[in-house]
Amino acid sequence: MIQDESNIEGLEEIIVRERAVYAVFCRAVLVDLSAKAESHPGLIADDYGLTHQIGRRLTHEGQPGLLAGSLRPTSGGH
Repeated sequence: MIQDESNIEGLEEIIVRERAVYAVFCRAVLVDLSAKAESHPGLIADDYGLTHQIGRRLTHEGQPGLLAGSLRPTSGGH
């Protein structure tokens, strides 16, 4: 990202990126979808329709939380 921005013609200001990393401990009964991505590809699709629907239902039902894997790349890829 920064490398792409540094190639913008006329950009002379300093580029600053901030990132926060959190370690979270949660003690609750969670809905666990972490192993469901293979059998339910809508969980990792570019279309967020299914995940929004799940979120609305869990909120409506008063569920305390959801356990799911991160879809963010863990290495330098896009």
